[in-house]
Amino acid sequence: METLQIIRPSMTAVTVNLKPNSEVSRKLLGEDIAKVYFERPSYVELPINSYIEVFGRKYVLNTTPVVKKVARNLYEFDCVFESLIYELGKIAFLDVDATGIHMSSDFYLTGNLMDFLHVLERNLERVYGTDYWAIQNIIGTTDYKTLSFSDTNCLNALYRLCQEFSCEYEYAVFGNERVLYVKNQAGGFTYLPFEYGKGKGLYSLTRNVASADNIVTRLFAFGASKNLGPNYRNFSPRLKLPNNEASYLNDVDAQANYGIIEKIAIFDDIYPEREGQVTGLGASFYQFVDSGMFDLNQYLVDGLTATIHFNTGNLAGYEFEIASYNPTTKTFHINKIIDERGLDIPNPDTSAFQFAVGDKYVILNITLPEEYIEAAEEELYQAALSYLNKNKNPLLNYALDIDESYVKANNASFSPGDGVYVIDTNLGLQEIMRALDVRRNIVNEHKFILQLTEVSYKPRRKALPYLKKGRDDRVEMMAFSGDTSILVETEKGQKARIKWTNVKASINEFLAQDYTLFVLNNHEPLNSSDVPTPGNANFYLGDDHVYFRINNLWKRHSISTF
Repeated sequence: METLQIIRPSMTAVTVNLKPNSEVSRKLLGEDIAKVYFERPSYVELPINSYIEVFGRKYVLNTTPVVKKVARNLYEFDCVFESLIYELGKIAFLDVDATGIHMSSDFYLTGNLMDFLHVLERNLERVYGTDYWAIQNIIGTTDYKTLSFSDTNCLNALYRLCQEFSCEYEYAVFGNERVLYVKNQAGGFTYLPFEYGKGKGLYSLTRNVASADNIVTRLFAFGASKNLGPNYRNFSPRLKLPNNEASYLNDVDAQANYGIIEKIAIFDDIYPEREGQVTGLGASFYQFVDSGMFDLNQYLVDGLTATIHFNTGNLAGYEFEIASYNPTTKTFHINKIIDERGLDIPNPDTSAFQFAVGDKYVILNITLPEEYIEAAEEELYQAALSYLNKNKNPLLNYALDIDESYVKANNASFSPGDGVYVIDTNLGLQEIMRALDVRRNIVNEHKFILQLTEVSYKPRRKALPYLKKGRDDRVEMMAFSGDTSILVETEKGQKARIKWTNVKASINEFLAQDYTLFVLNNHEPLNSSDVPTPGNANFYLGDDHVYFRINNLWKRHSISTF
């Protein structure tokens, strides 16, 4: 579009002739703005809250535009319009409870993702009212976290939650209602390949080294120092990897390429724990029962006072010293605390500061039965292995200058988070990478510039000949001497590396099905019976696993780099 209409509050709309560098810039978990540049022979007032509509999205002027008079009858305007998500940045993030009462802008909160989103939604309702901003959590249940907030707004709080809970967001507008979707991964996927060359989609492809400092080929990994006891693993102060006194992982292939590069990683959120639950109340406000509790008295540590930390309920985030535990009745007696307001907690006079049946908690400053320690060590191993796999090669990113005629011919479009299939034989690149930064020209609507996600450098290898499957699909299988896995890739660009363990049966079982298309699921399956979306989805490629849907059940295989 060469002209653009700007809607002004309480004034007539104005139509402007755009400069060719006007563009929309959208970043994953970041800016979403329209940069509008134009000239006029006379000055025109553009008040705050003026807005435009570009590519089906509304952008609002929240700051005064820059105006430069370059001649007697010529004015240059530089305007930045912001998407509707910036409405969240106008609202303070306060500790609003379910009744709408808030006490402070400085607070901490313990809860799962949904608990934090409830606070976010209540803050938006506090200003905008109901049915204006709605929040939908598509992720489901998450772990509990204790987070602190100080003098922030709702948009920054959303960014923080996405970082803490490893999630992303998108929003949509239905009439006057905005709906914020919090999900595992924003964006979609296109099977359309992009490659340098005439008619192949790319004017240029630039590979940049995002970071070489990340490389680690030997990782020393440790967990937290909680709930280990004085005699844990040769008096180690921190949780260690299972069956590994030195507590490190090697990657032999990476060491062959780069030598030994050591790094220490501390996972302070991993430690032996048992999440208990209040199953009954005791004789006083300071007593409760957990019918599934073991004999705590056998696991107390000399010199330490056992404490209870509540994860859910009215006392979520509070910690209390344990005065006593009765193993016969499985009853805890805790000591009250007095907060900065002089309020006794638990408080006999108000249920808002009392525990209740169903509240969940963990115990700190104790030892735990061996099975809990072993489970924590295994969790540490999985976290360390994931970290090593992501950091054993240099991180690269790619910038794509896309051929607008190719985009137009294929009716392509891009949003932050989208998976983009990029091929470059000389660079050894055949990758599905996510778009982190999408710039779209407003005048030439088919002109895109993409910044793609960081990926690990992978050495090139020669593929084996194609194996045919059915009439329409082609499956390429790549295997090499000494490999412990193979790469399966469809003609449409989906691919996954699968462990050799029982791999023949797994592949044969999948390929025996009557598929003519790999249909991508829009989220990583939570379990084997997770409902696919869309309903005919049969495939998902994640960071660490690939999922095939076979006989109405998801089957997961580990992915390794190649």
